[in-house]
Amino acid sequence: MNKKEKEARKLLHAGNFKDAVDKLNEAGLELHRAGDSDKAIEVLEEGSKIALQYGKLQYERSFCERALSEIHADLGNKEQCLRHIQKFRTLSKECKDKSQEQLSYHVEAWCLQQLFLNGKAERTDLEEAIKKTKESRNFVKKHEKEFKPDGVGGPPHKRKADLYTLEAQLQHQLGNTKEAMNLLAKTAQCLKSNDKSTKFEMLRTKCSVAPVSQRIDIAELMDDDAPEEKKAQALTELSHQYVLGKMLERGYKALAHALIMHQKQFGRDDLQDSVKRLCILYRLVKYSEILKSNKKSKQYSLCQLHEAIGDLYDKYYQTLLETEKKEYRQFLKENILQNYEKMLEFKRNDEDVLRANLAIALVYWDLEEYSKSRKIFEQRLELLEKIGASEDKILDTRVSIFNCKTKINFPGLEREFDVLKNAVEPFNNTKRELYEVWANYWSDKNDEEQATIWRDAAETVPEVLIRNQDDETDFLFFEYSDDDILEKCRDENELLKLDRLTDYQLTKTNSKGETLLHLAAMKSDNHRVVGKLCSLGSKVDAKDNGGWTPLMEAVANNQCGNVKVLIRFGADVNAKSIQSFECDSPEEINHGNLTPLMDACTNGYIEIAQILIDNKARVDLRDKSGWTAYHHLKQHIEDKEVTDEETLKFAEYLRTVTQNYGPLVDIPVCNIKTSANRLNQESDDSPPDDVEDGIILGMAASRKRKFSSEYENSRNLNKRKQRSGENMRMSPPLVHIPQKRNIQPSSSYVQPRKIYRQTSSSSLTSNPRYSMSPRRSMSPSGTIRSAPSVYAGDDDIQVVGVRRSFDRPQVQIAPKLPSPAFVHQRFVPSPRQQFDLNSSEIVVKCCFQLPAGSGDEIRPEKLPMKRTMSISEVKTTVISRIPAISQFKIKAVWNKDDEDKCGVDELTLTQVADKPNQREVALVFDLGAP
Repeated sequence: MNKKEKEARKLLHAGNFKDAVDKLNEAGLELHRAGDSDKAIEVLEEGSKIALQYGKLQYERSFCERALSEIHADLGNKEQCLRHIQKFRTLSKECKDKSQEQLSYHVEAWCLQQLFLNGKAERTDLEEAIKKTKESRNFVKKHEKEFKPDGVGGPPHKRKADLYTLEAQLQHQLGNTKEAMNLLAKTAQCLKSNDKSTKFEMLRTKCSVAPVSQRIDIAELMDDDAPEEKKAQALTELSHQYVLGKMLERGYKALAHALIMHQKQFGRDDLQDSVKRLCILYRLVKYSEILKSNKKSKQYSLCQLHEAIGDLYDKYYQTLLETEKKEYRQFLKENILQNYEKMLEFKRNDEDVLRANLAIALVYWDLEEYSKSRKIFEQRLELLEKIGASEDKILDTRVSIFNCKTKINFPGLEREFDVLKNAVEPFNNTKRELYEVWANYWSDKNDEEQATIWRDAAETVPEVLIRNQDDETDFLFFEYSDDDILEKCRDENELLKLDRLTDYQLTKTNSKGETLLHLAAMKSDNHRVVGKLCSLGSKVDAKDNGGWTPLMEAVANNQCGNVKVLIRFGADVNAKSIQSFECDSPEEINHGNLTPLMDACTNGYIEIAQILIDNKARVDLRDKSGWTAYHHLKQHIEDKEVTDEETLKFAEYLRTVTQNYGPLVDIPVCNIKTSANRLNQESDDSPPDDVEDGIILGMAASRKRKFSSEYENSRNLNKRKQRSGENMRMSPPLVHIPQKRNIQPSSSYVQPRKIYRQTSSSSLTSNPRYSMSPRRSMSPSGTIRSAPSVYAGDDDIQVVGVRRSFDRPQVQIAPKLPSPAFVHQRFVPSPRQQFDLNSSEIVVKCCFQLPAGSGDEIRPEKLPMKRTMSISEVKTTVISRIPAISQFKIKAVWNKDDEDKCGVDELTLTQVADKPNQREVALVFDLGAP
C-alpha cells in the first residue's frame, strides 16, 4: 500500500469521502506508473465505487473513470477502455463541468491512438480519433469563456494547441505528413511564451514528422527549451537523433546525461528501453575508439572490430519503430552494411566469411533488396558445402534462399517447397521456419486459407531455443552484465551532476565554513571534480572557519593531482591560515599563519612541496612561532626518524634556498644524516646540534592542526582533520536487457522482445515523470488535481567524488573563471628505480661503509640478482656494476639489520633473506683502502 492509498484510508475512516476519492485517484496513477497496473485498476475502481455510493461526487468519480480508460488503453484492453470513456463523458455532463466534457473527447482520441499503437485498433479508429479532436476543438471554441486558466486542461489556447498536436500525430500515423506539418504550424500559432510544456510536445512530435535532415536541429531546440521535469524526454530524443545522424559520441553523452541526471523522470518501460540503448551505445563508442586509434591492440583483429560494431549498430536499429526503419534506410547502409563488408576485407578464415555473408544477407533483407540477399546466401551455401558443414546449417541456408525467392516470385516454388519439406523433417527449428516462410508467401498472395493452414502447421512444431555460437562477437564486454556497463557509464559521466549546481550551492558553506571545493580537494583521485568546480566559478581561495583554503586541504590530504588543478586555476600558494596545529600539551608551540608549503613540509610531502616552490611559494615566510617551511620539514625528519634519501636531499635543497633570504639564526640547522653516516653509528644517542635543537624537540607541536590562540575558546570551530569518503553514486537500475538478437531471416528461432517507440501524442494518463520514450505520449493536463510532487531541494546536494586514475581518458572542460595559470613542475628527487622481478630473483640494496677519514660518500645502489647467488658472487657482481667502488677493496659483507656485524660470506641470498618470498635484502659492504 503506497502513501497516498494509506492517506485515502484515513480520510475514509474520518468520513471525508470527497478527498478520499481524490487520493485513491492519485494512488492509482502512481501504481500504474510503477508498473502495477492490476493494483492500479483495483484502487481506481474502488474510488469510483465510493464516489457512486455516497452520491453527488460525479466530478471526483469522473477523474477515476478517466484514469481507468487511459490505463486500459495503455494495456490494449479496447472494450474496457471505451466503456470507461463513455462513463467519463456521462459523468462530465452530469456534473455540468464543460472542462471535463471537453477533455472526454480529447481522452477518447488519445485512447484510440494508443489502442492503434498496441495493435488493438484499425485505421478507421484513427480516423474516428481525428473526428474527436476536431469535435473537442470546436467545443473549446464554443465554450471558451468557461475554461479557467488554472483548470485541469488549462486555458483555451493551450487546449487548442494540444489538440492540434494530437491531430498532427494521428495524421502522420495515417501517412499524411504534409497535413501533419500544417497542423503543427497551427500549434505554434496558438502558443504563448510561457507554454513551455506544450511547445515541448509540439517539437517532440515534429521530430517524428519533419524531414530527416531537420530533426537534429529540432531536437536540439527541444532540449534547450525543455522544462526541467521533461529534461529526460528531451535528452532521450536528442540522443536518438544524434545516433541516427552519425554523431555517436554526442548520442552516448546525451543519453548518459538523461539517465544520470534525470533517472527519476523515467517510467519503468522507458527506463528499460533507455538502459538498453545506453549499453549498446557505450559498447559502440569503445569499439569505435579502438578502431580509430593508431595503437590498436594486436589481440583484436580488424575483422573482429568491424563485426562487433556492425552487430551493435544492428541492435540499435532493431529498437526503431517500423516507420523509422523505412525512413533511416541509409543508417543500415552506412553503419551496418559497411562494417560487415569490412569484415570480408579483413577476413582471417572461412568462419569469418560465413558470419559476414550471413550478416550482409540479412541487411539486404531488411532493405527489401531480396535478389541481393539471395545472392549472398547462395555464396554462403557454396562455402558451407565446400568446408563440409553440418546438414542442419546447410538446410538452414537453403531455407533462407527459398525465403528470398518467395519475395521475388521465383518460378517453381511449390516443387522446391516439397523438396525442402522432406529434407527438413528431422530438424524442428528449420522445419518451423520453412512452414512460416510458406505461410507468409500465401499471405502475400492474399490466400489466407493456405496461409492459415501452414501457420497452424508451424505452431504444431516444437520451438527450440538455441544459442547462435556464430553471433558471440562482443569480445570486450561479453563478461560484463548490463549493471556493470551502467556503472562504467556512470563513472565516465559523473561530472554531469555538477552541472546542476547553482551559484548559491557553489558558495554555500557547512558548519565548518567549508565549501564544496574544500570537500572535493580533500578526496583522492578527484582532480576532475576539483577542476569542474573551479571552472563553474567556485572560489579557489575561499577560507573556512580556520582560514584553510581548498589548496591547503589538498596539501594536507596529500592529493597531488588536486594541488596541480587548484594552482592551475590561480590558487594562492602563499595563503595563510588562522588555525594552528593541534598540540599535545599547553606547553607546546602553537603555530599560526601556516602556508601550504609549511603544511606539506610538516607531513613530509616533498613532491607537493616542490610543486608549490616551482609555482612561487615563498620559502622565507614564517609562522607565528618564527618557523619557516624548512623548520617544519626538519621537525618531521626528527620526529619520524626519516632516513629516506629523497626526503633528506630535498631538506638540504630547502635549507639552501631558505638561507638565500638570510641566515637561519633563530632556529638551528637540521642535522641531516645520510645512510652512510648512520651505518657508522653503533647507537642513536648522538647529541643534538646545539642546545636550541633540544629545546625545539622538547616543545614541538604534534603534526596535527589546531586553532591558534585567538580561536581556542571558540566552540563553533572544529579541529582540522583529514577526510576520506566514498563517492556518491546512483544505484544502477535493476533491469534485464535482452540478449543479442538471433540474426536469422525468419522466426524459426526465438526472438527477444523488441522495443517499440510509440509515436508521441497528447497522452492523458502520462505524468511528465512517467513516460520518457521519444515516441511515448504525454498528457495535455494532469489528471491528479492535487499539487505535484517535487524533488528534494538542491541545497541538499553534496560534492561528489569521481574515482579516477590520472592515466585514464579525461573529459576536457573549458574553464570559466578564474583563468587557469600554467603550472611548471619540476620533481625533486627523481622517482625510485622499479624492477620487474621473477620468482627466482631478489633485489639487493648495497650500502657502503668507507674507510675512516676518507671523506667520501657512496650512495646505496639496488641490483637485482639470483636468489641462489653466494655472497662471494655478489661481491664480484657489485664490483663490476658499480664503478664508484672499483678503487676500494671489499673487506667484509654483513646484513644491514645485523647489529653484531656477523659476516655472511658463506651464505646465499636465499639464506640471508628472512622470508622465502622476501623481495629485497640490504647488505653492508665494508670497503678498505685501495
